[in-house]
Order: sequence, then structure tokens, then C-alpha cells
Amino acid sequence: MLITLIRKEITETVLDLRFVVASLLFMVLIPLSMYVSRVDYEQRLAGYQQESRIWRERHGTPEWGGKDVEGHGFRPPSVLSIFALGLDPYLPDRVVTKFSGVFQTMKESNTDGTLGALLGQMDFHFCMIYVVSLMALIFTFNTVSGERERGTLRLLIAQAVPRGQLLLSKWVSKTMVLLVSYLCAVCMALLVLEASPQVTLVDSQVAASIGMMLAISLLLILCMTSLGVCLSTFARGSLQSITLLFSAWVILVLGIPKITPMMAEIIHPCETRRVISSRKAMLTKDLMTEFHNRRERLTDSLLSKEDNEDRASIEMVLRSGNVPTRYAPQVDALWREYRNRTPLELEKIEEQYRNQLQAKHTLAMILSRMSPLCCYSYSITSLAGTGVDEPKNFMNNAKRYQHQISQLLYDNIIIGSNGYGWEKGFDARQVPTFPDMAYARANAQQVMGTRVFDVLLLVVYTLLFYSLAFIRFVKYDVR
Repeated sequence: MLITLIRKEITETVLDLRFVVASLLFMVLIPLSMYVSRVDYEQRLAGYQQESRIWRERHGTPEWGGKDVEGHGFRPPSVLSIFALGLDPYLPDRVVTKFSGVFQTMKESNTDGTLGALLGQMDFHFCMIYVVSLMALIFTFNTVSGERERGTLRLLIAQAVPRGQLLLSKWVSKTMVLLVSYLCAVCMALLVLEASPQVTLVDSQVAASIGMMLAISLLLILCMTSLGVCLSTFARGSLQSITLLFSAWVILVLGIPKITPMMAEIIHPCETRRVISSRKAMLTKDLMTEFHNRRERLTDSLLSKEDNEDRASIEMVLRSGNVPTRYAPQVDALWREYRNRTPLELEKIEEQYRNQLQAKHTLAMILSRMSPLCCYSYSITSLAGTGVDEPKNFMNNAKRYQHQISQLLYDNIIIGSNGYGWEKGFDARQVPTFPDMAYARANAQQVMGTRVFDVLLLVVYTLLFYSLAFIRFVKYDVR
């Protein structure tokens, strides 16, 4: 009985105009979005390679200027950003190491693609959120109400067809037809992606991430079709179904994702990055002023212990901006104290800001998970390396690069009032060139470990929507 019902529903769905429209949309938009995203990635990758090469040609073998030398580490674009651009346009482009131990991040203002940024960019993630989800609802919005309106539902019930089998056959058949056209479009999109000389699908990590993306995308389709069937059981006609469809779609796609970050900002307000940068700059200046004042008091106390004959000559040395050799160890020790203290004090400000930001983001994510589409976005963008965890990952890479350059050069510099010098046994002329920043990203298994909750929520939403549809359909008035 169930197989017969599924075949009947599949035949009716394939002959429906909605199947033709959905197939055309999928076959055009999904491969097209993959091609556009692929070209965009190739341009970003070429820009990264050229920028890194130009800097290395100019500064790769620098004349070592001690503390004034800066190492530049560049962030490469993620190959999986082709599927979901996510936060990539907003992440810093490079890391600039500093002698103070506090690195600086830089973001070039990209005004070349202002129109695209204004109107929005299309990628696989965009197609899933705005096109596939809507088509899944359109496919199923009159699954029950349409049958009732035509009078065929009463005939089926009159023939003693179990309502549970009838509802299941409608959901399975429409989902299967939608998946066929969707998977055909995805196969075309993967062929477009494979045609790129910069992308290889045989790489194990890339293939694993793409496989997980497609699996989660299929789960989203199941979730949205079950929602469409559920909405159909709450309507008594096609007009009511259409109203419920667009209301639910607007709330889930546009309402919840846009409103929840604003609500989190109201509940957990935090200072802006500009304010934090200003506070850090002021603190650095205050610490340096304190250092100079303590150095003067130190030299004055040491000078008071000198004989009158030596005092005059030492004062002449101090007025020239230098420190006598006998005072160098004490001044160097004072400098080391402040050099170690400065990054610790700045890190306290940064940590306080990160805690405030994390509290706000956590609240926003919790509230936004009321929409299954937000759960999908968190999972897909994380797999693409452009999700909410990537800013933290970027900072970790930047810290590692700063530590690497510090071990290479900065930790071997001794600063005193006489200028800077080198640690004993360190030859600045034999120091190798600055290495490139080895940017590390989490693999697919690690990402899924952090996003398993979002995937489980998609499963829960699918079961919840179908359970509600079943409960409603059992009591549905077919007259």
C-alpha cells in the first residue's frame, strides 16, 4: 500500500509545474553560484599570493634593524569558502608582529566590489538558504490542504487508507522528487568546481568537508519539506497554506537571523573594537611613561652614591641620552620588567573584551537556533572555514606567528638607554629571513565535534515538524 501511494504521489509531483520550475532554478542557480564563487576564490588566492610575494621581495631579506623590524603574516583564503563565503570578507588580511609582543592585525579596505557587497553575493550557502528552502516549502505547502480542497483526500480516507501511511507517502514522494533535481544540480556544480586548476576534490580533507556539507544540506531539505507538510495540515485551503508558507519562511529566514543579534546587543552591550584599541594605545603610552620615570629615579639613586669626581662625568653621559656601562644591568633589568609586563596588561584588556563579546555571541546563537536555517548556517560556514569560530582561529594563528618571530629575533634584543643590543652569542647577520605564517584550520572531524549540536537540532526539528504534522493529520477534518 505504501509503495503504491508513493508511486502515485511521485507521478503527480513530476507532472506538476512546480517540479519544472524547481529543476530549472536548481540547474541554473546552483552551478552558476559555484562558478561565480570559484572565480572569486581564484582572484582572492591570486591576490594573497601576489601580496605575499611582493612583501617577501621587498622585506624577505631585510637589513636587520632590531626592534623596528616587523614580520608580516598573510591569511590565505579557504578553498571551501567557495561554498560559503561567511565571515571571510570581514576577517583581517594580515598579521604584523611587534617587538613589544603585541601583534597588530590589518584589513585592507576593499572598494573594488562595492556593488556586490551592497546587493549581496551568491554562493552555495545562499542558494540553500534562500532558494532551496523556499522551493522545499512550495513543493509541500498544499500537500494536505490541496487534496482536501480538490476533494480527493475524502475519497482516499473513505477507501480505508491509513492516515499515517498517506501522510508518509506524500512527504517521502515530494522529498524524493525534490532531492533528485537538487542532486543533479549539485553534480553539475561539482563539475564546475573540479574544472578549476586551483581546486582539487581528491584531497581527503576537502572531500570530507564537502561530503559533510552535502549531508547537512540534505538534512535541511528534509527539515524544510517536513515543515511544509506540517504547515499544510494547519490550513483548510491553498490560500491559507500560501499565507502560512510565506509567513514561516520570512520568520525563519529573515526575522530570527536578523533580530536575535540585535536583541543580544541590547541584553549584553559591549565596547567596540575602536574603543578597545584606544584603551590599549593609552595603556602602552602610560606604561612607557612610567618606565621612563622609574629609569630616571633609578639613575638618580645610583648617581647619589657616586663620588663627586665621577658624578660630573656621569651626568654628562646621562645628558647625552646614554647610560654609563656600570648602570646598564639595572636599567636593562627594568626594561625587561616593562617589556614582559606590557603584553600582559594589554592581554587583560583584550581578554575582558573577548569575554564580553563571547557572552553576546553566545546569547545571539542560542536565540537564533530557534530557526533551523541558522543551525544550518553555523554548520556549513564552520566546515568552510568562514564561520563564527574563525576569528578566534585567526587570533591563535597570529599569536603563534608572533611567538615564532619573537624567538627568531625579538627575544634576542636587549634595550637600554644606549639603544639596543643583542644577546650574547646572537649574530643578527646570520638570522634567516622571516618565515611565512603557516595558517592552520580545523579539519572536518574537529569542526563536526563543535557543530554536532546544530546538526542534532536539525534532526530534532525534522522529527518535530513531522510529528506535529502527523498529530494534526490524524485529527484533520477532510470534509
